[in-house]
Amino acid sequence: MSRNIMWSKRHNIFKHVCAAAVLVLLTTSCESPLDPDTPRIRITEPTPYFLRTFNFSLTMDREVGQDVLQLDDGGYIITGSVTTADTKSADVMLLRTDAEGHKMWLKTYGGVKSDIGYSVAQASDGGFVIAGQTETFGEAPADMWIIKTDANGTMEWLELRGGVGRDIAQDIIPSSSGGYLVTGWIDDINHGANYLYASLIDERGKDVWVFQPTGMNRNDRGLAALETAEEDFVVVGSTPDTADAGLSDIWLINIDGGDGSVNWSRMIGAPDNLEGVDIAQTMDGGFAIAANKSTVGSNNKNIYVVKTDSAGNVLSRTVLSEPSVSRSIKSCSDGGFVLCGYTNPLVQTSSDILLLRFAADGSLLWKKKIGGEHIDQAHGVEVTLEGGYILTGTTQSYGSGTEDVLLLKTDENGNYKE
Repeated sequence: MSRNIMWSKRHNIFKHVCAAAVLVLLTTSCESPLDPDTPRIRITEPTPYFLRTFNFSLTMDREVGQDVLQLDDGGYIITGSVTTADTKSADVMLLRTDAEGHKMWLKTYGGVKSDIGYSVAQASDGGFVIAGQTETFGEAPADMWIIKTDANGTMEWLELRGGVGRDIAQDIIPSSSGGYLVTGWIDDINHGANYLYASLIDERGKDVWVFQPTGMNRNDRGLAALETAEEDFVVVGSTPDTADAGLSDIWLINIDGGDGSVNWSRMIGAPDNLEGVDIAQTMDGGFAIAANKSTVGSNNKNIYVVKTDSAGNVLSRTVLSEPSVSRSIKSCSDGGFVLCGYTNPLVQTSSDILLLRFAADGSLLWKKKIGGEHIDQAHGVEVTLEGGYILTGTTQSYGSGTEDVLLLKTDENGNYKE
């Protein structure tokens, strides 16, 4: 069983008061009105591809999509952040589009500092839950932030998690038993350690159980999770290599959905640093892991893809030779999987979107590179109802010229038209 980091009554009281005080503020001053001119009903079949950009205001200079879901009506919901040019502070973004990628409504949530949404899931009542971080509310420098909205993006409740460090909720997924699993990490600055964090919360955002390994000088992070057919959860992230303290391994943990205890744990290492950033379950019951490799002695980064069996044992590994990072992975109906990311992760002026398609055995089938002369990045990918792919991220090459939210739909072969 895991142990929780103890927070003082003063911290808990502060957070409850803060949550109550800011709820009205956020749901009134930070929401954007609906666009009455946007069509809401799909009357024709959706196009197989499009490229949309969103620049919501002349005062915004960085707008980033982090995660995207396709909804039952064929439209999309996107979370991420919008950053104001004058203050350089970000707000959490929730953007709803129709099936053709046209904006239906936009909501933002935040305050005077940087607040970011990293993951979005649909709630059982048709609303949405967002996981991310807030610098505005809770403990400095940042706390996990979980937001629940109705189907129109109006906030219904919020929850904060964390201590005195920079604490981030990186992923949120629905649980088949009700509620949601949240994963991320707690930064315990008093002990110089990061702790992987996974919590099953109920429909009101209250903890059912918390999984949180502790110990001196750890550096664990949880980046993504999924639920298995057995109603357990598999979390992927990173942890220090037990054989070499200077390296990090991919950490794969199967957590019991009933009480949060560990069913099994796997560490996947290499001669370099590895970090698992997303995970998908494949049709054979195994897992496809999107990871990043950092070369020891240099700043080089490369996409690193691992295919495992249902017990987390490695079946195949694939490394992309060009400098790149992976961001999101999803399983496909043929047993393979699709991954998105981008090139030149260490270059501040130019990068291209990468879309990679893999076979069921983990071999690379094809690679698409999409972009222009400036920054183009994909952070989230989803398989569409039509069998193609929808991506979100940020782009400078298309749209206004600043970093705009990108929504890119391709066909099943990764083709698109501007």
